[in-house]
Amino acid sequence: MDASGVPEVEHAVVTTLTLCGMSVEREELTGYGYSWSPLRPTACTTCRSVAADVDARWPVGRRGRLARDG
Repeated sequence: MDASGVPEVEHAVVTTLTLCGMSVEREELTGYGYSWSPLRPTACTTCRSVAADVDARWPVGRRGRLARDG
């Protein structure tokens, strides 16, 4: 985290792991995963890539923010 308490890199949390495979039991990963956005400049690039791969599997009309905003 930086001096203001904001994570330097934000990860997408899915149950007990992040999309990039890190355990959420690490203290610095708790509390922000559910508000993660692939559009933030602080988003983990690996989590963003995995999210894009998952999103691409959905029909176009049902895709998430990556398809609409990216």
